[in-house]
Amino acid sequence: MIPERADVFPALVLQLHSLAFFLLALTALLTLRRGEATGLGRHVGWLALFAGLHGLREFFPRGVSGDAEPWQAPLDIALLFASFLALLEFGRRLWNDGPGRGRLTAPPVYGAVGLGTAALAITLPDSGPAIAAHCLLGAPAAALAAGGLFCQARTTMRVEDTVAIIRWLYLATLAMLSYAVLTLFEAPGVQQLFPGLPGGTAAPTWSGLPGTMHTLSALLLAAGLIGFHRRTTTLTATTLRRVTDRLNGYVYRCRNDRNWTVTFMSGGGEILTGHSPEAFMAGRISFADLIHPDDRERAWDTVQAAVAERRDFQLHYRLIDRAGTVRWCYEEGRGVFDSRGELQYLEGLVRNDEARQAAQEALERERDFNKRLIDTAPVIILLLDPQGRIDYVNRWFERLSGYRLDELRGREWFTSCVPPRKEAHVRGLFAGAIRDEAVSSNIEPIATRDGSERIIEWYADALRDGDGRVSGLLAIGMDVTERESLEDRLRRLNEDLEQRVAQRTAELERELHRNEAILGTAIEGFFAVDGSGRIRRANPAFCAMLGYGEAELLALSLPDIEAAETPEETAAHIQRVLARGHDRFDTVHRRKDGSTLEVEISVSRVQLDEEPMFFAFARDISLRKAAVAALSRARDEAVRTTAAKNDFLSRMSHELRTPLNAILGFTQLLEMADDDPLSTGQGEQVREIHLAGEHLLTLVNETLDLARIESGHLEFKREPVALGAAIEHCLVQLETTARQRGIAPSFAGGGDFVVAADPVRVKQVLLNLLSNAIKYNSEGGTLAVACAAAAEGRVRVSVRDTGRGLSDAEQARLFRPFERLESAYEAIEGTGIGLALAKQLVEGMGGRIGVDSTPGEGSTFWFELPRSDGEGESA
Repeated sequence: MIPERADVFPALVLQLHSLAFFLLALTALLTLRRGEATGLGRHVGWLALFAGLHGLREFFPRGVSGDAEPWQAPLDIALLFASFLALLEFGRRLWNDGPGRGRLTAPPVYGAVGLGTAALAITLPDSGPAIAAHCLLGAPAAALAAGGLFCQARTTMRVEDTVAIIRWLYLATLAMLSYAVLTLFEAPGVQQLFPGLPGGTAAPTWSGLPGTMHTLSALLLAAGLIGFHRRTTTLTATTLRRVTDRLNGYVYRCRNDRNWTVTFMSGGGEILTGHSPEAFMAGRISFADLIHPDDRERAWDTVQAAVAERRDFQLHYRLIDRAGTVRWCYEEGRGVFDSRGELQYLEGLVRNDEARQAAQEALERERDFNKRLIDTAPVIILLLDPQGRIDYVNRWFERLSGYRLDELRGREWFTSCVPPRKEAHVRGLFAGAIRDEAVSSNIEPIATRDGSERIIEWYADALRDGDGRVSGLLAIGMDVTERESLEDRLRRLNEDLEQRVAQRTAELERELHRNEAILGTAIEGFFAVDGSGRIRRANPAFCAMLGYGEAELLALSLPDIEAAETPEETAAHIQRVLARGHDRFDTVHRRKDGSTLEVEISVSRVQLDEEPMFFAFARDISLRKAAVAALSRARDEAVRTTAAKNDFLSRMSHELRTPLNAILGFTQLLEMADDDPLSTGQGEQVREIHLAGEHLLTLVNETLDLARIESGHLEFKREPVALGAAIEHCLVQLETTARQRGIAPSFAGGGDFVVAADPVRVKQVLLNLLSNAIKYNSEGGTLAVACAAAAEGRVRVSVRDTGRGLSDAEQARLFRPFERLESAYEAIEGTGIGLALAKQLVEGMGGRIGVDSTPGEGSTFWFELPRSDGEGESA
């Protein structure tokens, strides 16, 4: 049966109506998904809900031909109310967004709608709910939404970029206003309230027109949303590009690959790199290639670590632009992940960091200058925290006390460096200084590492932070031990002279005053000299040393005060210090009165404003010269004694080797006697004698070699030696010993490494290091031998074990003759000669030897020898 045309047309209109509202819902959802956070975009979800519910209502049949089911009417009313409530919320929120308007709060609005609906439902039980939905909810909601859209258009700033956005908002306003008017006519039974409106018998004729107009309104509203969103997106992108192009750098988006493949770059990239963004995005330029080679791996590792932890990253690196200029850059960015947690791309900002880097370098230069001044000053600089714990001591204190800063940091000053008898007194001085009681010219001793004491003259002042709270104490100390000793002697002499010769009291008092005046200025002098030798600065102590006023001394140059060198020698000395950077020497200075003064000079070169300057400290060393002469005589005597000892060791070693060789020979004959073989017990005893004899012979040989090296009588051959073959040969010799301890030595091979050395001595060094690695290894441990190229044309051979490792103190004693380590190594056979001999042999062949060790993990002994270009033979 074919439906009548009058039945088909309304159904078709309803389906088109439904599709139009579904399209509006989809458009609103897409706009919402794009993430607009302000204005219309914040509330468009309510519009999407309205359109979806409205389209769903029109999708269900409502009895166009009079065959409606009983459940369809309640469902229709529920969907109608729900859709109009969503539209009302959209309009209310949009209206409240505007400035200068009365706010529509939810309770009064929804309360009025509810009361009106209840009244109509009571008055018109059949059509009252539908009339309320259209007239009290739908039409006002659409009108309110139209008003909100209109206000959005009026409040949008009218400039060239926003004209099109305003037009699309007006179109949406018109569509929503049309929907408000048409909603009034759509209400069934509305003629009961408004008799002039079409209804009753006219309803069938009229019903198609509002439905068609509703469809057009929904389509116009969807078109307005699409146009508004596209124009807004374009405006946002244009504005963003304008902003990013004005940055002192650029924003980017790239893939997380080794080339940092760029998919987006703002215009600032061309200013910073010299290459256009298009060149990067087209793949013609790799951003990774522009990063300085020294910074490339560090930048990669930093970004990968941040991406792995899903955090933002910040890094500094150097970038080489198109002109070859190196620029410092600062980058901050992050990884962008999808909903499954997979990394999609990187995005961030790169800025030109030249200004900050220049300021940092200037700050570092100033810090270096201050540190050099502190380290070269012959005074103690001490920094304590408010509790009296040590924060810092300078190098002069380290040299004077024998302690290192890393040993003292964090320890209490009073119990670490103050003699016990002075502890309470110094604590009181510290407490007073923290309370701003000045400490000036206070004489107190310090205790050194070796148990002796040094007398120090202290000056101290409290340090405060930005809030005025005490943050510590800064103390400056000068070593006046010698001065105090002299003063004490002078006091005793003065007392004695006063008792013996009363008539000379006045003269002695004048002499005493003169001596006290000299001692009062006996602090080391400081002066600064430029590259031409002209004196640029001098402290009062140095002026007093030479008898000049400061202005007089600044008018002189070094040749004017130098008495031990000619002007030409002084100029040459300046050039040597300029090349080396520092020097320490004794010389003689000429005073203003023509007399001379023996001084010790400590000089360091510093660079100030591209001009070399020399900072020098001068100390009176007259007394020390006498001590040096006595020390020289004692040293000469020690040299003669050492030569006699070496000669004795050499002769004794030769005398011992002859009987030892005989003992070894006879043990071998006993072991090989076939006609009268030894018993099992006798064989073991003979083998023990043989092993003991070999050990003793080795000790004698090592002692002889050590004595020959120290006496300068050991000669080294220099020829190409193939390290790989030499190592393998030594491993074969020690295979049985290693197997007894469950150790399987490994050697990756020496490749083509050939060194210029004595083949016999190379083997001797290798056997010593390998046998030590077996003896001092753990049972079943690891022994690995490796060869690798080293700096300065050398080859490094390393022997790594997994023994107990060595502390820093033990490492310092390793290469001393006859020095053996205690504790865990007491039960292991050895004399303490092997490593000392190995060191002498390696250094005699022009190489060097050392050890890297971590307690509890093991040790790596290594030595380096000069590389040879020839083809070597096995040692």
